[in-house]
Amino acid sequence: MWPTNEAETIELFKVVQSRLGWRITFSQGAFPDAIIESDDGDRLTVEFEYLSRNFERHGHDPGGCDLLICWVDNWPDAPLPVQALADCADAEAGAISAAICEREGIWQAKIERWQSEAERWRNRATQLQAGLGSLRQGLLKSAERAKQELMGPNPLIMLNDEAFRGTVAAVYVRVLARLDAQLADFD
Repeated sequence: MWPTNEAETIELFKVVQSRLGWRITFSQGAFPDAIIESDDGDRLTVEFEYLSRNFERHGHDPGGCDLLICWVDNWPDAPLPVQALADCADAEAGAISAAICEREGIWQAKIERWQSEAERWRNRATQLQAGLGSLRQGLLKSAERAKQELMGPNPLIMLNDEAFRGTVAAVYVRVLARLDAQLADFD
């Protein structure tokens, strides 16, 4: 439940920021990590770390930000103000835990909604595939009837020109191949 790295420290701050009277107004992946603003409109640049001493280990410039927010403060002689979230957590454990559970509940509800939507689309795709299969069979039967009418012993259209009949047959074969290829994408 409690942070084990910098990313989780940032996530915990996001959960408790309003309880601490702050909100993140800007964040980035480079130093400094964020700008936070108080309820009174004060703005501070902050760096997040899991352990406060990691600020020094990462080679950050203390003049480059106003506040270091960490989970554990293990740097007693830090050259900038440090706010350790672990110090706040003991007093606010119940509220923080409730906030984390609420946030997880919101995400769980979103995940369930997305899963439901995905299932609905899978069912729709299955219905479409079944419909396309029926459509394909109907089109193939219609095309076969048309071929028999054109090329059969008693054609509806009198085609005495052998070259013309060959061209019609070639077009018919190409159309069927193209139809088969397009419908195969849905299988």
